[in-house]
Amino acid sequence: MLLLVCGTCALALAYVTQKVAQSYDSVPHPTMTSWRDDQRLRVTSPIRRGVGSHGGVGSHGRAKGVDPGAGLSGTMSPSGFHRLGRPFVINLEHRSDRMATFTDRMAVAGIANITVIRGVPHECGLLGLTLAHIAALQQCWASHWVESCLIMEDDFALRIPRAQAASLVDRFVEDVHDWDVLMLSCNLQQYMFHDGRGNWCPPFAVRVVRGMSAAGYVVNRAYAPNVTHTLLGAVNRLKDECSIYHANDVAWLDLQGKDLWYTFHNVSSLNESKGIMRGSLGYQVASFSDNQRTFTDNGVR
Repeated sequence: MLLLVCGTCALALAYVTQKVAQSYDSVPHPTMTSWRDDQRLRVTSPIRRGVGSHGGVGSHGRAKGVDPGAGLSGTMSPSGFHRLGRPFVINLEHRSDRMATFTDRMAVAGIANITVIRGVPHECGLLGLTLAHIAALQQCWASHWVESCLIMEDDFALRIPRAQAASLVDRFVEDVHDWDVLMLSCNLQQYMFHDGRGNWCPPFAVRVVRGMSAAGYVVNRAYAPNVTHTLLGAVNRLKDECSIYHANDVAWLDLQGKDLWYTFHNVSSLNESKGIMRGSLGYQVASFSDNQRTFTDNGVR
């Protein structure tokens, strides 16, 4: 009887896996290039392989730390953005204007060796964007030499100085040892000052219960398949109805309520003239959106 039940479960799992694969294969796949292949960009340091002093896997298969030197420029000491793992950026190939400004911003931030995930031109821009996020997450899962990845869209920008941002990253990695996703840009709607498991958040961060924006986030590699599976469901819904209600940052709201998603909070800004005094580490630069076919300012600060 036990063998019969196990056999039935195996057949059911194989059927579901086949259906998910068919759904993903039915639309064009994003392509990937690297800033190493772009002669306009300078690679200042190689990707370091291996785990730094904060490495290791925590409870529930989550990583406690990340590779301190994966894919970022500058000193190779384990500090700041060197702790965020392998970096990716999502960009439509014809949007060289956005890529150029993104390149300038990342040079100031000290982030280099960024793998470019080419978005899929599609009549439903949200669908192409979601597929690109899936491609980045799959590449993250395949990057066995790091424990997390930084995934950005090409309109992501830091809203505070580099040194201040790096210091916050250091403090987060040192103080929060069990996390799934760290949202660097977040339209925060609901949050908690504790993780729901008896641990208080540090004063500069909160656990996200409901927060939107996929402009910039760090995902633990062990958790990447969870987000991938959720976004594959969004792809199916977007194929039926191209609506913002099926966007990637809407699809993963269910994950936030049960898993460990964090964002920075009450981060002081030097830009008082624009009234930006608190919020997350980064934001989306106002620009023309191919998804919405208009100039957009999402107001995520």
